[in-house]
Amino acid sequence: MNLLSITQICDEDFLVQFSKKGCLILNEEGVQVLKGLRTTDNCYRVIPKPSIACRSAQVNLLELWHQRLRHANYKQVAKVSKLEAVIGLPKFGKIEKNVCGPCQLGKQTKSSHPKVNVVATSRPLELLHVDLMGPTRTESMGGKRYIMVVVDDFSRYSWVEFLREKSKAYDKMERLCKRL
Repeated sequence: MNLLSITQICDEDFLVQFSKKGCLILNEEGVQVLKGLRTTDNCYRVIPKPSIACRSAQVNLLELWHQRLRHANYKQVAKVSKLEAVIGLPKFGKIEKNVCGPCQLGKQTKSSHPKVNVVATSRPLELLHVDLMGPTRTESMGGKRYIMVVVDDFSRYSWVEFLREKSKAYDKMERLCKRL
């Protein structure tokens, strides 16, 4: 699919005329330079003369469908194409390894917080840092798949609690506070 910029064409002092059946691009003398035919999808397919070099942008269909399918994996787009699961999705041959800019930005990780050598608290248990992770791929012998880590900011003393369900984190934290 080729896209033409009407603005760029007009900036070069050409005249563009659109009608129900097609479009014409004329030079300053009124001589036809290009002709376009209207397609069924309400676009105009331009038929250039061999002597005319157009400044046009090429759209990669695989990239276009990758974006239309909410940045799905390129191999998944090809698989959907092969299964003919989406109406209008063209067939794609061998998929080369592509890198999409927005996908790459979305996968970037942020830098960690700078280390602080100063203790911000003045006594133990004034500030607790809690981290809950899971579910883990393999569960413990007791059937627990979540881990809660609590660290005291002042003393750096840590408690580790293993949980069967994420929803039990509040109960474990409450019991830990009562013990302290």
